[in-house]
Amino acid sequence: MTPVPGMKEANSDGNGFGRHVDPESNGLFEQNQKINFLGPVAGHRDGSEMHLESRELMVDWRGRVADKRKTGTWKAAWFLNVLNLTDTVVLTSIGLNLVTFMTIELHQSVAKASNYANHFLGAANLFSVFWGFVADAYLGKYWTIASSLLIYLAGLATLTFAATSDSLKPPDCVPTLTSSCPPAGNRIMTPIVVALYVIAVGSGGVRPTTSAMGAEQFDDTEPVEKAQGVRFFVFYFLAVQLGLLLATSLMVYISTSASMGALYGTGLGLMALGMASFYAGTHKYRYKPPSGSALTRMAQVLVAAARKWNVRVPDDKSLLFESKSELSAIKGTRKLQHSSFLTFLDKAAVQRAGEAGSAGRAGPWRLCTVTQVEELKRMLSILPIWMTMCLVYVSYAQISSVTVAMGMTMDRHVGPNFQIPPVSLVIFAVLITVASIPFYEKLLLPLARRATGNPQGLSPLQRIGTGMVLVTAAYLVAAAVETKRLAEIRSRGLERSPVGTFVLPMRVFWLVPVYAILAVVEVFTAIGQLQFFYDEATDGTRSLGMAFFFASVSLGYFLATAVVDAVESSTGRHGRGGWLTGRFNDGGLRSYFFLLAVIMAVDFLVFLVFAHFYRYKKLSTDDGDDESGRHLELRSQNAAL
Repeated sequence: MTPVPGMKEANSDGNGFGRHVDPESNGLFEQNQKINFLGPVAGHRDGSEMHLESRELMVDWRGRVADKRKTGTWKAAWFLNVLNLTDTVVLTSIGLNLVTFMTIELHQSVAKASNYANHFLGAANLFSVFWGFVADAYLGKYWTIASSLLIYLAGLATLTFAATSDSLKPPDCVPTLTSSCPPAGNRIMTPIVVALYVIAVGSGGVRPTTSAMGAEQFDDTEPVEKAQGVRFFVFYFLAVQLGLLLATSLMVYISTSASMGALYGTGLGLMALGMASFYAGTHKYRYKPPSGSALTRMAQVLVAAARKWNVRVPDDKSLLFESKSELSAIKGTRKLQHSSFLTFLDKAAVQRAGEAGSAGRAGPWRLCTVTQVEELKRMLSILPIWMTMCLVYVSYAQISSVTVAMGMTMDRHVGPNFQIPPVSLVIFAVLITVASIPFYEKLLLPLARRATGNPQGLSPLQRIGTGMVLVTAAYLVAAAVETKRLAEIRSRGLERSPVGTFVLPMRVFWLVPVYAILAVVEVFTAIGQLQFFYDEATDGTRSLGMAFFFASVSLGYFLATAVVDAVESSTGRHGRGGWLTGRFNDGGLRSYFFLLAVIMAVDFLVFLVFAHFYRYKKLSTDDGDDESGRHLELRSQNAAL
C-alpha cells in the first residue's frame, strides 16, 4: 500500500522497534518489521510521544511515534467532523427527497418510493460493516476513507447526470383525484438505482471509519484527553444534527426552488469540500496500524477450542496462554482481562504438552492467547444488544417516509406566502435535538450522576433503554395525531383519495410532538450506541465496532421495508387494500402505529434481559477481578433498569 506522500519509514533502530511474538499467527508482530501507519509499530519515548502503555500504538503521517503536542485531539478531530457533516448533509438530503422524487417525477407509489428510500439508506449503513472490517484488518482508516470517497463522488456524479438528462425522464403527467400516472420504466429507473447504490457503497466507507478515527485522536490513558474523548461523540452527534438541519432546510430549498439535478450537483460539491477537509488534516492525525483480520483470529479461536473439546480449563486462569509482553500479541492492541462467560472458548488458550512457550510452535489454529479469545467473546456478547437496537431504527425509517406522506395532506402554511415542503418536516426533530443537547449535558446528566453514582451519569445501556421506552411513546402519540387526521378525512369523504390530491384544514404542527419525542430518543440512543460500540469493541476491531451502530440503522431500514411488505400482504386481502396503500387514509395508518408500538414494547423487554446479563469489557490492567462480579457501571445500570 502506498503511504501518504512524503511519509518516511522507521525501522527498529529509529523511531520504533519490532516485537517478535508469533510469525505464523494472523495479525501478530513480526521481528524487525519496518513501520508506517499501515503496519505494526511499537515504541517508547518519554515526554510528548505516545507511550508503549498507551491505549494503542499510534504514529504520525511519516510513520514515526506520534508527537502528542502536534497530533491528535481536537486539532485533528475537527477535520473529520467536517467530513462527517458533509456526508450527513448529502446522504440525508438524498434519502429525504427520494420519496418526493420517486412519486412526483418518476410516478412511483408511496409504498414503492418508501421502499426505495429505505433500501438506499439501509444499504449505505450496511456497507459500513464491510468497510469497517477492511479498515481494521488491511487498509487502515485513512486509506479506507480515501478510497470510499472516490466511489462516493463517482456515484454522486452519475446521479446528477441521471437527474438532469432529458432522456431519463418519463412523460409529463398530472395525477387527479381518481387516476394515477404510469410509473417510470426500467430504462429510466436502472441508472438512478445503480447511482444510488454506488453512493451507498462510498458512504458506507466514510461513516464508521470517520467516527472511529476521530475517537482515536484522544488517548484514553491520559486523563485530559480521555475527558475530551468522551465529549467527542457528543460533538460528532452535533455535527450529524447540523448536517440534518442543512439537509432539511438549505438542500430542500434547492430541490424545490431549482431541481433535483441541482440538489445532487450541490451534494457533489459538498462532498468534494469534505474530501478537501479530510486531506487537510493529514499532518495532524494520529494513525493506528491495521491489526490483521479479526475474522481470521476469531475463526482460529473456534477451531482451536473445537480441537480441545475434551480438555479441561484450569481453575487458575493465569495458566491460560497469553503474551508476556506489555502489549497483546495482536498488532498494536492492549491485552484483555479474562472473563467468566462462554468458558468453552477458553479451551483455545489451554496449553497442552508441547505447546508451551509460543503460539508459533503450536500454530495459531491450535493455541490462541487469552486476548484473542476475549476478542471473540466481545463480539458475541455485543450481538444480542445490537439485534434489539435494530427495531429502534424502524421508527426513523417510518418517520422519514410515512409522516412525510401525512404532512402532504395537512396545511403546511406559515404565514400567507410560505409553505413548508413535506420533506422539511423532519427539521422539527433536528431543531429540537440540537436544542436538547445542552439540556442533556448540563442538566440531565449531572442529575443522573447524583442519582446513580456513575461518573458518566447514565451508562450506555441505560441511555439506550431510555430511548427505547420513548420510541414506544412516540408511536402512541403518532397514533393519536392520526386519529385527529382521520376524523378530518372522514368528515369530508376523502378516504379513497390519493395522497397529494387534497389538503385538510389541519395544521402540520400536530406532528411536532411526534418529532419532539423522536428527537429526545435520538439523543439517548445515538450517543449511547456510539459510545457503547466503540468502548466495548477491542482495540483491533474499533471500526468494526462502530460499524455495528450503522449496521443497526441499516437493518432498521430493511426491517421497515419487511414490516411494510408484511403488513400490506396480510391486510390487503379481500380487495380492501392494505393499511398503507388502499386504507392509508381510512384507519390503516393508525392501526400500523399501534402495531409498531406493541413490537417496540416487546423489543424493550428483550433488551432488558440482555442488558441485565451483559458484562462490560475490562483490560488486563484494570483493577479488580472479573470473576467476582460485573463492572460497577453495569450494577448501576441494572439498578436503574
